[in-house]
Amino acid sequence: MSQEYFLTSLQSTQNLQLYSPLQELGTIDFQVDENCTGGQLLQEFQSNPLLPGVILTRQGLFCGIISRVKFIAMLSRPFGRELFLHRPLSSLLVVDPAITENVTILPAHMPIFEAVRVCLQRSAECLYEPIVVDLGQSTYQLLALHDLLVAQTQIYQFALVTIEERNTAITAQNEQMRQYIQQVETMTAAAVAVENNTFQPGDLQEVASRGDELGRLARVFQEMVRTVKIREQQLAEAKEQLEAILNAVPGSISWVDSGGIYMGVNRHLSESWNLPQDAFIGKEVGFLKGNTQFADFTREFLSSSDQSASQVLEMHIGGTLKYYLVASQKYLQGNAAVSVGFDITDRKQAELALIQSEERFRSLVSNLTGAVYRYHCQPNWTLEYISDAIELISGYAATDLIEHQVTYTHLIHPEDRDLVEVIINHGIVTQEPYILDYRIVHPDGSIRWVYEQGQAVFDSEGNPLYLDGVIFDVTERKQAEEALRIAEENYRSIFENALEGIFQSSPTGQYFNVNPAMAKLYGYDSPSEMISSITNIDEQLYVDAEQRIEFRHLMEIQGTAKDFEYRCYRKDGSITWVQVDARAVRDSHGNLLYYEGLVQDISDRKQREEALQRQLEELKIEIDQKKREQDVALLTQDSFFQELQAEIAQVNLDEFWS
Repeated sequence: MSQEYFLTSLQSTQNLQLYSPLQELGTIDFQVDENCTGGQLLQEFQSNPLLPGVILTRQGLFCGIISRVKFIAMLSRPFGRELFLHRPLSSLLVVDPAITENVTILPAHMPIFEAVRVCLQRSAECLYEPIVVDLGQSTYQLLALHDLLVAQTQIYQFALVTIEERNTAITAQNEQMRQYIQQVETMTAAAVAVENNTFQPGDLQEVASRGDELGRLARVFQEMVRTVKIREQQLAEAKEQLEAILNAVPGSISWVDSGGIYMGVNRHLSESWNLPQDAFIGKEVGFLKGNTQFADFTREFLSSSDQSASQVLEMHIGGTLKYYLVASQKYLQGNAAVSVGFDITDRKQAELALIQSEERFRSLVSNLTGAVYRYHCQPNWTLEYISDAIELISGYAATDLIEHQVTYTHLIHPEDRDLVEVIINHGIVTQEPYILDYRIVHPDGSIRWVYEQGQAVFDSEGNPLYLDGVIFDVTERKQAEEALRIAEENYRSIFENALEGIFQSSPTGQYFNVNPAMAKLYGYDSPSEMISSITNIDEQLYVDAEQRIEFRHLMEIQGTAKDFEYRCYRKDGSITWVQVDARAVRDSHGNLLYYEGLVQDISDRKQREEALQRQLEELKIEIDQKKREQDVALLTQDSFFQELQAEIAQVNLDEFWS
């Protein structure tokens, strides 16, 4: 970059007056086109330490400024040098439009002290930004704030010198007058009256009316008295004006002699320390506790050959730590110095808070297992930042992605790229967060699953600026999900195809899961029909209420019911026998969640058992009959029975009953 510019030192400006305009100050004529690269601008700043900034042009026309402070701040951001040194300055304006906002443009004819007041009323973040001086006819040049303040100091110096010169002149005239009055005896009374401040112009009117030398002397005396009065009034007005200017400055102003003794302070400084202005006069700098840095700075400055100096100082005022930007300027051939200090505590605290915030952000990002990123919403989707965790996820270092050695889109599995683009674009259009899972290809050829969540950041007009998000490696989760899916499919196959009935029911008596075999066993066409139809297992299924009570008791005491048999109603109202093997499922706290188990139809077995029981009873009857026949046979064969039967045979039954 080849740019011609000039810097004019304020020390070459010798004729500044109280109302001198900005055009009498040396300004900086340095302009660059917005297509100039950041690296080129950095070289200019490095080779010219006094350059506060540059005027930015677009097609030869003024479009803003870029200050040294804001430019260095952009480079100090994470990866700032990599992002901006090789890109045109227009990219800085896109990333941070505030760079060219709040530009202070002042006309060249504005008085210097008025320009100081306007500049010092700017916000903290813009307070030390360069000033743009409008020279007319679309001509703009830069002026550094510290140069403006130094010029203001020179104006104060001029005012002080003027006052001292006027005091010296008046003192000389008074001395001449005193000597002349001493030579004129007839003017003694008038001279005494003047000394007593009791003289009135009419006191010498009669003498002044004379036409001789004495009259002329009296007239001269009268005129001199009037002149002194006028000059005293002018001096008082000038002093009042200077005090008003000094007190109007929103900063601390003090002036000291070459020995570091206070000669005066403005009202702002005295009020800051809660002391009257007179309390400073005649005291050595540093007499106040907490003012050590200012005292050291002033002594070092007074002992040096420098005509001006500035520094940021720490001061403890009223037990509170404050930060001041102090600028000092010598006058009276180096025998005195004036210092101006501005409170920059808020700006300093903001800087410290920003540093702490950045440290917290870096700590947070470094402790995340996922990779945090920011994309700049340009046509080429520039990756502005991505954390180092991306290397563990993708196998590529963060610098590889930021420096475009490989694009992140290249990492996405070819089959997933279109879907990823559609979901992200949908999130931008709807201004909602986007969430998606997709595959990436590792450098070793392996496939990794990642989870990504992000959201677009928009400007005040709704235009997307950035994409902020985080990426996590979820390969293990995906593998577990796949294993679970296969297991669920296997379970579902077993559940659907099992020959036994399988169920899950609530303790209150509702089914919420039954397999087809279960529904068929109870006469229902489908599991859903059975679940919706049976709302109370106790009343709708159990034939014997005692059996349901017994089942609940077993589940409560044992937690299981093994080979539990009961009679139940089918859909058509018929009764069948079933056998249940069930268990109670509880949570980690022992609370009952539900029952689950297997059900078998044992109707055929029960019928066989009943038939066998009937056969056994019939066989028992036959056996008893045979036994009775054998007993009778034995009885009839007994000799006693034979004799008894013979006797009975001889008895006439008709006679016996009669």
